[in-house]
Amino acid sequence: EVDRDGKYIYSPVRFVKFNISIITISPNPASSFIKINSSIENLQINIFDVTGRKVISQLLNSSSAQVNIASLPRGVYTVIAYNNGTKADAKKIVKQ
Repeated sequence: EVDRDGKYIYSPVRFVKFNISIITISPNPASSFIKINSSIENLQINIFDVTGRKVISQLLNSSSAQVNIASLPRGVYTVIAYNNGTKADAKKIVKQ
């Protein structure tokens, strides 16, 4: 917006996040498999350990998929869903 005297100022850019859950994960905690349900299809699912290392990557072709986590050590993991390369949702899971 330009003022009457011709001066203008840019507003700061703000990040807006809507708390819309795209994925649900069950069971949590889990030991062998997790089931991921999604409200949209064709998501890229990545699972990261606490150090940020990607340990599992899987394409979710339908609205539901099972992911084998049996080979992962016990701990807390972050599941991130990407839609067309953009982060759509993130959840924490506990592997027992």
